[in-house]
Amino acid sequence: MHRSTTIKSLFLKDESSFCGLSKIAGAPPSCNSQNALDCLANELNHIARRARISRETELCSRASAAVLCLPVSRDLRGVAEFYGFLSQQEPVFDTRVVRSELVRQADAARPAFLARVIQEIALTYDGEGNLQEALRYYAEASRAASGTDSLMSFQTTASTAVLRSLGGDNQRALRDLQRLFPVVRSISHAYPEIYYKYANNLAVVLSGAGRIEESRRVIQVALASPLATRFPEWHDTAREIEEAARSEPHRSAPTLKIAAASLPLRHKKQRPLPVKKPRSLPPICIVRFDLTGTEARFRFSSRNVVSLLERYVKTVRIRDRP
Repeated sequence: MHRSTTIKSLFLKDESSFCGLSKIAGAPPSCNSQNALDCLANELNHIARRARISRETELCSRASAAVLCLPVSRDLRGVAEFYGFLSQQEPVFDTRVVRSELVRQADAARPAFLARVIQEIALTYDGEGNLQEALRYYAEASRAASGTDSLMSFQTTASTAVLRSLGGDNQRALRDLQRLFPVVRSISHAYPEIYYKYANNLAVVLSGAGRIEESRRVIQVALASPLATRFPEWHDTAREIEEAARSEPHRSAPTLKIAAASLPLRHKKQRPLPVKKPRSLPPICIVRFDLTGTEARFRFSSRNVVSLLERYVKTVRIRDRP
């Protein structure tokens, strides 16, 4: 196991010196069991898969070729042949040749690997613009990967959502991609490329739904990644977003329209009615004489006197005259 880890690190560091290649070529004699050879082949096939996802064609070819030099099982060699065949088709990609070879490999593929082969067949139809056949094969790949390959399940669901958006079903496509976000966070630790591919797919669907400003922000996440040079379709997405914004400018900022429509109507300001000031009443002076004849004067406010009189009147019982 320690030896297989060393070989894996040599590939990831892109070792190309004679000494490094000698170490890789001398790996089989140093493995003291068939189990160690199988572990090494699995590691190299995993490198080939990741290189295929990140479009590192040379690394994919080298990893698959190294597996074919090992005395391992037919299944492991079949996976290596699969990635070796795909890397040889770049940059020339004859869909008829690729599809016939993939169908042959699908017939002999083990169940855990079958989903990858079906997905590649779906990609050939997707590249030709045959959306119906692409959707059918993506659905088959999703069923084959269910419960066994979370990465493949994500890839097929995301590709299906984009095709649905192109067909006009933007709302369903957007819901499917939003549900995928927890899966993206989980698998992006092992496959960082997936996060940026997801951003590109989400930008396509948001643009189709008319949410231009959001799609602009999302596609910038993909374009800012170091992988942007390997994925020219991300730049195509950014260009298509701007073309959609120019052709239908009313879709570029829908939230502004909603805010403007929700503003209350302005009514003509009415002039307030004049308020009459209450008429001031003169103060009341009460003079009282005590038993000694001394005069005492008390000044009261008229309002206080009036309120006292009103309470007094309410308590007085008026009697009829006899």
